[in-house]
Amino acid sequence: MVEWIKFDGDKEIYTVQCPGCKKLLNSEDNDKDIIVDMISEGGSGKLHLSAIWGDYSHSIDGIFVASGEVVEMICPHCKKSLKSDDICPDCGGTTTIFSVSEGYIKICNRNGCKMHLKFLLTGE
Repeated sequence: MVEWIKFDGDKEIYTVQCPGCKKLLNSEDNDKDIIVDMISEGGSGKLHLSAIWGDYSHSIDGIFVASGEVVEMICPHCKKSLKSDDICPDCGGTTTIFSVSEGYIKICNRNGCKMHLKFLLTGE
């Protein structure tokens, strides 16, 4: 059984899945690491995002992404875009959507923007 939200002290650690194929996007080796494929102006590579809510750290394998560049995140399993129809309310960039157990999380695709929203069925 998947533990969708774990707590480490006051930190919330989310398990996320592709809204299309429903496969998990957290690393099997480290549940605090979300791994997606990414397309940028410089090519394609792997993007590692923190699964800890409020932690904006990330790393990119294979390519350079300039500050302020808008990228596209792709599911590494089904190879479909994770782009949502919504625009970031903070910077106007596109957004990515991840499914969680009782709703979804949206994040901005602009490198450096810290817009993260969670929508849970409870109305949060």
